[in-house]
Formats: sequence, structure tokens, C-alpha cells
Amino acid sequence: MNEAPKAVLHAVADEEWQRIVLAGKVGTGKTFLTLTGELNIQVLYSDRMGGDADIKGLEDAGVHVFRVNYADPRTSMMNKIALLRDKEIAEKKIRTIVWDTATYTQQQARDKTAGGNANSMTLKKHGAASNDILDITQALFGLPCHIVVLAHLKEVPIMGTDSNGKPTKIGSTWQPDMMDSVYKRISREASLMGYTWKKRETGKDDRYGVCFVDKLGNIVFADTKAPNGWGGSEPANIRLWIERMKKDTAMRRETARQALLTNVDQSKETIEPESSDEE
Repeated sequence: MNEAPKAVLHAVADEEWQRIVLAGKVGTGKTFLTLTGELNIQVLYSDRMGGDADIKGLEDAGVHVFRVNYADPRTSMMNKIALLRDKEIAEKKIRTIVWDTATYTQQQARDKTAGGNANSMTLKKHGAASNDILDITQALFGLPCHIVVLAHLKEVPIMGTDSNGKPTKIGSTWQPDMMDSVYKRISREASLMGYTWKKRETGKDDRYGVCFVDKLGNIVFADTKAPNGWGGSEPANIRLWIERMKKDTAMRRETARQALLTNVDQSKETIEPESSDEE
């Protein structure tokens, strides 16, 4: 069977709502960059350094903030997501939900599962915590709005073998600090994967950078700003990314539509009537 029409129809069915992952070390401007230029936002906020002071700053800027219950992050998040789905997205006209950060929420899930004793974290308990975060992710990605998942970065070793054939670290790479099963799920769903960084040089202002890649690894947006990071007038914000993705989606749909029409046209066969000896 020709698989081309199935692939084309899948492309045509692309959803408007985007799923974006933005990862970076603490202090590289993830939250501020995400909120710039977009106020119809709901932040699902996991406790971190700064705590209530950070929340007050967000609320003062007109952002809806929900603080995740540290003691039971799964129940807290799932109840809030249900409320958003059934009522608040429509009432508050929320266009974008920011999960800030998935890294902290998964740590909370681990802490709850381990009962406050990190040494008791068995493989079974780790799996239970992973399932909690996967449930949250599935429910969140089912909402009719843009979803931005913020995460820290972690260094992942690249392993090889030495001259004696023993495993050894030959390098490293960076990826969002999430459990492997969660990272795989989110990366499959994500329209864009982004990374932020801050570069410091002696005697110079800090420079902030951001880079986004699509599912094929192509850079779709990159920018660097100095000295004050991501200000309200900066063009690098969530609205720009989403507008860019809308244009790309529209182009893919039109390309898919044309390909489908071409495929259908080429599949047509001309059936000639059988010749008859009768006059």
C-alpha cells in the first residue's frame, strides 16, 4: 500500500496549539523570556529558589500563577489542569500555560514517593514517580492552548571504551533535566526544543542567548542579547515563536494539500470502453 497519502493526511491534521520545551541553567532567563510580550498566561509554578517573592513578581505583572503543592504534586497539578480544562481557560481567556519547572515538579514527585528519605528510592518507587509526571504531561498536553515546559539542563556523559576495552567517558552532551521516559514523551510532542544560556566575560556585561530547533534539528530561531537580558521590548518572546510556528504549520498544510491533490490526480486511471464488433 502506498504510504504517501497517510503521511500527507497526518501533516494536514497538524494542530494549531504548540508544545514548546525551553531548558537552561538557573539564572539564564527562562521564565522571563517565556513571559515577555504575552500576558494571557497561566503559570504552574513549582517551588524553587526565590519562592513567594518570584510568585509576587509574576502576579504583579498580571500573570495568573498557581503554586503546585509540594507535598502532593500529582494531585495538585491534575486538579488544576481539570479546572483549567473545564472552566478557567475560557473564563480567563488563557492562551498559554507555562510549567515552571518540570525539573522541580519531578523532584517533588520523587520526594513524595521516597517519603522524605532519598536513600529509600528503589527502582519501583522511581517508576511510580515517573508515572506521576507522565500523567501530568499527558493531561497538560491535552489542553486547548499553547504549552511551554521549562526545565533545567543536565550533563549526560557520552560513553566509550578505553584501550583495555573498559567503559570510559569520552565526552558529554546537555539535555533537559527530566526523567528519561518523560523526556522521550515530551520531545516527541514538542514543536520546538529551546535552550538558554548566559555568557560572562571579565569586565563585560552578561550576554543572554536562546536557540530553538525543530524536530529535524534545524535551527528556527536564535538570538543573543546584552546587557540586561530579555527586556519587554525584545522581539525574542513566546509570541514570536508561536507566530513563527503558525506560519510553518500553514506552509506544511498547504504543501501537504498540494501533494495530496497531485497524488490523487496521478492515481486516476483512464478506463477505455471495450471495443465491440456490433455495428
